[in-house]
Amino acid sequence: MAHTIKAVVSSRKSNKTITVTVNSKHKHSLYNKYVSKKKRLQVHDENNMFKVGEIVHIVNVKPISKTKSWTALFAFNS
Repeated sequence: MAHTIKAVVSSRKSNKTITVTVNSKHKHSLYNKYVSKKKRLQVHDENNMFKVGEIVHIVNVKPISKTKSWTALFAFNS
């Protein structure tokens, strides 16, 4: 099964491409505090249907271009 993630759309300036932000937290092994990580990914959006601020479900696919190896499936109702 392909790797899937929930992410927030942060930009949609390019045609058929959206930029999403993935936030994650993990516990530091030495200090036992939670550390936040933020990663920005380029995601393929075939129909230009997602808007900034929406929470989308993205799935890992074979590389579409140099920076895009994710595609957006659907948006969550929020």
